[in-house]
Amino acid sequence: MAVANGKIRVKWAEYPMEETRDIIANPFCGFYSIYRFEAPREVLYSTNEKITDFCLTPHETLALVEINLRAYQERQLDDAALKMVERVFRRFKSERVTMLLRFLYDWEGKNIQAEPKTLSAITDHMEALSPLLKEYSPYIFVLQGLFIGNWGEMHNSRYLSVNSVCRLADKLSECAGENTFLAVRSPALWRVVTRSFNMPDLTDPHTPALALRVGLFNDGMLASGTDFGTYGDLRRIEAKLPGDKLIREEELLFQQKLCLFVPNGGETINPDPQNDFERALPDLKTMRVSYLNSGYDTDVYDKWKAYKLRRSWGDWRDLNGYKYIAAHIGYRFLISDVKLFRKSGTDIVTVSMNIENTGFAPCYRRLKVSLGLSDASSGAKAEAEVNTDSRLWRPSETTAISADIDAKDIKASRLLVYINALEPVSGLRIRFANSFATVGVSEDSVLGVYALRG
Repeated sequence: MAVANGKIRVKWAEYPMEETRDIIANPFCGFYSIYRFEAPREVLYSTNEKITDFCLTPHETLALVEINLRAYQERQLDDAALKMVERVFRRFKSERVTMLLRFLYDWEGKNIQAEPKTLSAITDHMEALSPLLKEYSPYIFVLQGLFIGNWGEMHNSRYLSVNSVCRLADKLSECAGENTFLAVRSPALWRVVTRSFNMPDLTDPHTPALALRVGLFNDGMLASGTDFGTYGDLRRIEAKLPGDKLIREEELLFQQKLCLFVPNGGETINPDPQNDFERALPDLKTMRVSYLNSGYDTDVYDKWKAYKLRRSWGDWRDLNGYKYIAAHIGYRFLISDVKLFRKSGTDIVTVSMNIENTGFAPCYRRLKVSLGLSDASSGAKAEAEVNTDSRLWRPSETTAISADIDAKDIKASRLLVYINALEPVSGLRIRFANSFATVGVSEDSVLGVYALRG
């Protein structure tokens, strides 16, 4: 491709940028494994391995970290418990794995016996944990649940009244800090804790902050027509209270709108026609699913692995349904239509491109995105940040981005053009779905070679 520059012609040699068929390990999305700890013991619950010794599942950037507080049913959290929690947080931070975090009192389906006898005892536990939750918030993606229910799933608890659930949600929101998402077990519970039937309105200054922070986790995903009781049998027009459960079709459309702003994920269970690949895929897209448990349900995943993609799937043909879903959970950014223009009489090079999100969901944290030029031989760089809100790079949509780069300090005639994106608080980098080069400029993704002088 040649780009006009007054009387000079500059050349742009674009690297092949077809979409890779690989599963990309990006932060804040994908498959996760569960890691269980029981305060104040500093070992992994299932194996008794020390916090510093157990191995994390390779290639997973998310982990569901469950911390059981049942030893503190009748007392406040002490230094031993808080130090143990901090060591757990520190371990996942050191591995650069973000946490789906769940505090609970029960792993045996006997929560009524295990949870504190007063709601204030639970809120006291939240307050004690608050400094750690805020300090490690860059590595806590979602706080699942409100400490209550069997397995922390918000059922079988004495604190399921509207007043109790709202009080717990308000307290956890306060204690978690403003940068961490919360999640409740169902759309009906979302409407309860936000006191609203309506979607959050980003343009309305009166929209409660909680409505912009609470997502969903569904540990009965695709299990049946109601996702094992996640949905109900009422239509919206028939519902009297925000906590009324609506029919599946309406609750999926509710999630489709809500989860443009907040994350959604969980686990599939129970082989059922509802989770056959042909039915599961459109539901996962509609719900904008960002994360799934890698271990549940393997019987469901085996069905997806047995489904072969045919010719109509284009570049994905001959792969199986499981790999397609695994590659599209969460966000998946694909670059196309890269253009360069050197402004006449200046050292300013404008780089523009389109970014398509081919995944199921947005990236819910705003990324720092930069475009740059680099002399691969000397390492000299010129870079400019892109003015874009990556949270609005929505599924099945394409966003145009550009940046003006001042290349006056770069003397080479042939430069690499690159893009990088990272989450600025944690420093975690984002990989794109293109099959372009990734050598020559650190971890940045190289788009092609640009000749400053033709």
